[in-house]
Amino acid sequence: MKKSILALSIGAAVSCGAQADILISEYVEGSGYNKAIEIANTGDKAETLTGYAIHIAFNGNTFAEEATLDHITIQPSDVYVIVNKDSRISPELKALGDEENSVAGRFNGDDAVALFKDGTLVDVIGVEADRSIDLKDNTFVRFGASANATFTPSEWDEKNKDDYTGLGKHDADVLPPKPQPAQPRKNLGTAR
Repeated sequence: MKKSILALSIGAAVSCGAQADILISEYVEGSGYNKAIEIANTGDKAETLTGYAIHIAFNGNTFAEEATLDHITIQPSDVYVIVNKDSRISPELKALGDEENSVAGRFNGDDAVALFKDGTLVDVIGVEADRSIDLKDNTFVRFGASANATFTPSEWDEKNKDDYTGLGKHDADVLPPKPQPAQPRKNLGTAR
């Protein structure tokens, strides 16, 4: 019996190591029509995105499917960039895209954008049905290599508007900076 449990444990560990982790790795909500979504495969094998779809929660509403991703295959440790299809996007942003699709132009800074697989939420930036999260006029780059079905701001590095310097690549080894310990206050004088 012990050998069977050990064999199952080893088999589970080996099969887990070969799984891909598909996630939203960058979100661009820039000036005008400059918008993009980057999807990363942080796993160790190519992954065809059969069953994956982008959903958007517009204006504080619930998620609705906007685009299926079945036609996309992402190589291990690579990304796929979807840029806004609008002809008014900047040429620099357009050049970074793997695909032009109007789904990347449909969201605004108060809309949550999510990745679903077979109808189940697997990753998100923003909060469904909550317009108070302000993503407008910024680029957000994901720290690390794990998808999260709950938006956690500390997992994202906020960049300036129209900053595309990291678009087209995702470094899954970059982790958020560690919080700095509070510095002791200097003695500002004697209390009176």
